[in-house]
Parts: sequence; structure tokens; C-alpha cells
Amino acid sequence: MCGFARIRCPDCGEERLLMFSCKTRRFCPSCHSKRREEWGEWIREELLLDVPHRQVVFTVPKILRLFFRFRRKLLNSLCLSAVQALVKFLHTATGLELNGTICDLFTHEVFSLLLREKLIGLPLVQKILRWRHTGFNVHSQVKAQTRSEAERVGKYMIRPLF
Repeated sequence: MCGFARIRCPDCGEERLLMFSCKTRRFCPSCHSKRREEWGEWIREELLLDVPHRQVVFTVPKILRLFFRFRRKLLNSLCLSAVQALVKFLHTATGLELNGTICDLFTHEVFSLLLREKLIGLPLVQKILRWRHTGFNVHSQVKAQTRSEAERVGKYMIRPLF
């Protein structure tokens, strides 16, 4: 919030508070709530078809997050790695001969990206792959059967990260 003004009616003397808004999301609870509702309505009415949807969340290991934190231009390539893994997985599910789970495919795509950018070497890749829990994860259990449920997922996705 960016403060407020106290407004007083000159006739009756009643006072009200007029909240100033930051007009951006995440910083101001009132602005963010309004934006989240508008976003949800847009998703429901304009974006989504009336078919079931699924939310898929991709996670990379903490040790690799520094590369994306300090080299923001890599975030686009990271998103494309997730898309490529998902597309390969869907091809597998429809009958093409690709092996591996979506998490394995995502892991391969991210390591390929970081190796191609010469940010890591093969020894680190092999070390991480030997870990019991590599830190790569793909969560796809959230399903939305209706537009209203998909709107709820959309509102969840736009929430503040902190």
C-alpha cells in the first residue's frame, strides 16, 4: 500500500479512509487481490477451453538455481526445457518410442542446456545423477475438470512467491 487519505464530508462530518494503491501485483494486498480476480476471470472466460486441465510444476535442484538467478536470460531456455520435456512425454504417451518419465526428460533437457552454455561440466552432471534425490521434480497431480477449477489453479499460479 502507498498510504491513505482521510476524507471528511463537509456537510455531515463523516470520515472515510481512501487507500492509495501501488498498481502493481505482489506488493499491495488490495491491488494483488483485484488483479488475481481479473486474471481468474480472464482465464475462465477467454483462455481455457471447456476440457479437463492439469497443472505441471517443474523443479530444478538448488545447486543449479544459481545459474538461473544470476543469468536471467537463461530463464527462457529453462522454460523451453520444460516444454520440450512435456512434449516428448506426450509423444511417448501417444505411442512414439521414447523412454523415460517426464522428470527424466526434464533432467536431460536442463543438463543439456547447462552443458551447452558451458556452465557445468560432465563430472557435476554425473555427481548429481548419483544422488538419491537429484532435486529434479515434476509434480502433475493437480487436475482441473471444469473451467471454475481451472480458474482456481490460475489464481494460485499468479499468487505472490514470498
